[in-house]
Amino acid sequence: MAAGNDQRHHNLRSGDGEVIEGAIVPHPSGRSLADVEEALLITSASELADKLGAYAELRVDEFILNMSFGASHRDVMASLELLAAKVMPQLAQADGVPDAVHA
Repeated sequence: MAAGNDQRHHNLRSGDGEVIEGAIVPHPSGRSLADVEEALLITSASELADKLGAYAELRVDEFILNMSFGASHRDVMASLELLAAKVMPQLAQADGVPDAVHA
């Protein structure tokens, strides 16, 4: 699913955007599945903290997360709970800011 979404975004970014019957047509982006997986944050909580930590080192302190790539509402909520419980505290410790500031 992630690769298809990447191809749809590529379609819209690379030209006029081909839409058939209201659906964006996926176009080959030239990226491998490994490239797409590396760019996305689909991973365990500890690996996510490491990936986001690299951005924190660059002083990026805000992220927009789209966690609903076809997942159920229950799964999205569970992911958000894991993010708040397991990832955000690790990032807060890394920059010395109390957890409450990041919640």
